[in-house]
Amino acid sequence: MKARVRFAKTKVKREIKAKIALHRRSNNKTFANRARRAAINAMKLKIAKKPLSQLSVAEKERVERLIAKRKKAIDRIALKLTPRVKQIERDRLTHRTTQ
Repeated sequence: MKARVRFAKTKVKREIKAKIALHRRSNNKTFANRARRAAINAMKLKIAKKPLSQLSVAEKERVERLIAKRKKAIDRIALKLTPRVKQIERDRLTHRTTQ
């Protein structure tokens, strides 16, 4: 209950900060996290061979176990995806400034 009240109190402040953050360029750590998340999602889709929403709980757990074992591969894929993630943000920011 306390967390709900705290979140309600800071809702406006969080929304304003999120809006400001959308106008600023992200740092390298954020780019790396986004690329890693994209790499994990790509690997999950490759392992599952169908949309993740259609998997049963047991299948999702199996996929998660396989993902945990392939940490090195995910790191390599994330490294390759980082330029693409940066390009997506660059396009978003240039689109905002040209309007």
